[in-house]
Amino acid sequence: MRARWVLLGVLLVVLIVSLRPAGTQQPDKPRNPFGVKDVADVDGQDVKDFAATVKLAGDDKDANAAQWVKEATTGKKGSLDGEWHERWNSTGGNWNNGKGVAKVKTVGDRVFILTNSANGRFLMELKKEKNRLVGKWQGLDDPSDTGPCVFLIVSGERLDGNWGGHGRWDFRRKVQ
Repeated sequence: MRARWVLLGVLLVVLIVSLRPAGTQQPDKPRNPFGVKDVADVDGQDVKDFAATVKLAGDDKDANAAQWVKEATTGKKGSLDGEWHERWNSTGGNWNNGKGVAKVKTVGDRVFILTNSANGRFLMELKKEKNRLVGKWQGLDDPSDTGPCVFLIVSGERLDGNWGGHGRWDFRRKVQ
């Protein structure tokens, strides 16, 4: 008899929850630590296919080798977390510098980068694979602006990147 009342109580709770209007449900908490809309399909086949083709040397002849950052930013040596400066170009064209600093946060095996680029705000979700970061960027202002990207971790002050084969997307910093 007691088991029937417990079962009836559970069924009543399920019924009440299922009848609640959709607008009153809590939205899913984002994976990223910045509280913005998550990047979609970060582990998709397009990301894997692109990552298999990207070769970044990380040597002293690379376009990102010379220190182009003038101001020091906050960060901790030995960690990617902190503030970085970013710049990108399209297939070797002129460099476009970000507005302010990009914020980098590591959560487990994922690295999230929030930028305010010359052409809008972007979130990157990247998976750490040895000395590379592999994932996707997505526009926060224009979510249709998205694609795969790969970064080589050259040092705690240098990330050499390629965004979907369109050009370079590099990050540098001087840690205080």
